[in-house]
Amino acid sequence: MNHSGKPPVVVAENMGRPRDTIAPVDIAYIYPDPPENLDVMLQIYHTHENFRGRHWAIVWQTAGDLEHGRAAFRTLQTSIEPGKPHYTNWGPLTKTFKVVDPETPFALLPLANLSLSDRQRLEDIARETPVYVPNGNWNCQDWVMMVLDRAVELGLIPAASRDNALWKARTRGAIFAEDAIIAMHSGSSCDSVASYGVLGAR
Repeated sequence: MNHSGKPPVVVAENMGRPRDTIAPVDIAYIYPDPPENLDVMLQIYHTHENFRGRHWAIVWQTAGDLEHGRAAFRTLQTSIEPGKPHYTNWGPLTKTFKVVDPETPFALLPLANLSLSDRQRLEDIARETPVYVPNGNWNCQDWVMMVLDRAVELGLIPAASRDNALWKARTRGAIFAEDAIIAMHSGSSCDSVASYGVLGAR
């Protein structure tokens, strides 16, 4: 612990990229980021009752109407590789996933409508944002907030949009109706959420 009583924050070497792990394939060569303005969104997965256990990412759709209800999204996030108990920042990646998936439901919260050049600036921010060594508190949500804060500083994302999305992400029932039902039965709230270490990675 440091003097503030919080766990120390230590930057992971090489963005947490394991030397014995092959980087994920970026399929932007198949689904390139188009030249028009696109909506950039905060993605919140609803795969954990605890708010701090939910995976966050920043995404925008680059192609739709793919097979099996899938779409292509440019994705800014951290991940946890199999057998590696820490976060990794592989940089911006394009991937496909189901837009509606009952097994891994998620919500998309609007952040900004950005030009291609501004999206590329946002990618640069994500590419340069470090991950930290697990300390029992820091997780993927903190990384996303670091990216968003920097994007606000540079004028890419309005502060009001960031704050509104974060409020919804942390407020029971604001996105997922099931949260309000869980809160009614458990009496739990955002304020009582326990801190976690390596959580919420996909």
